[in-house]
Amino acid sequence: MKKIYLLMMLLATVFVACSDDDDEKDDDKPTDKVKLVSKIVTSSSEGIKELEETFEYDSQGRITKYKYYNIDEAYSYTLEYVHGDKTITMKDYEDDELYNTIVYTLENDMIVASSDDYNGKPVKFSYSDKYLVKTEKEGDSEILTWSNENLLRIGNDMSFTYTEYENKSNIDITSINFTEDAEFNDILFRSGYFGNRSKKLISTAKSEWHDLLYQYEYTFDNEGYVTTIKDIENGYTKTITYKE
Repeated sequence: MKKIYLLMMLLATVFVACSDDDDEKDDDKPTDKVKLVSKIVTSSSEGIKELEETFEYDSQGRITKYKYYNIDEAYSYTLEYVHGDKTITMKDYEDDELYNTIVYTLENDMIVASSDDYNGKPVKFSYSDKYLVKTEKEGDSEILTWSNENLLRIGNDMSFTYTEYENKSNIDITSINFTEDAEFNDILFRSGYFGNRSKKLISTAKSEWHDLLYQYEYTFDNEGYVTTIKDIENGYTKTITYKE
């Protein structure tokens, strides 16, 4: 169930509203003052709120908690992150009960391996020029192709095109949860712990396996940050709130 809703996040287009809010000094913000995404709310074409995602950070701007709540089904899960010198430990809570613990190993601030307490099967991650290009587990692998600092293709399924707009947020607004493996964490990928993120915002996402094409539109606040997202095909809208 969780994986299905994560994949649904690909159905996003972005509209931007202007904001006159001035950045205020906050000890919980990183020193570079990049805006931190604090909440993403998904609403239907009728304006009914269906999903809510919240994000929490430490004083260095590192993700410490992510909560996903499906309002219609009253289903939720929470991911908590503990940052060590060479590791990130993630605890997965399903409806407030601990479900799984995964330890990610870091080299040069990038995840190179993960170990899952649930099934004990490690995953290895390979990079080229700080871009994730391969994941390996039990002899199976997934290849990621990059071009012009953007993720172009994942294996033989997903492919992407891009707008001219910069991907400025601290975390990718759209999800690219390309594997069912629990050891690959979508939030850490979107936060840049699996190497560089795409430089531009996605224009289209296409799935060959499911014969689907998703199209995206974007609008921004006066600083170039995404504030709302709409899926052109089905009318879903995501509203993004940043930490004040």
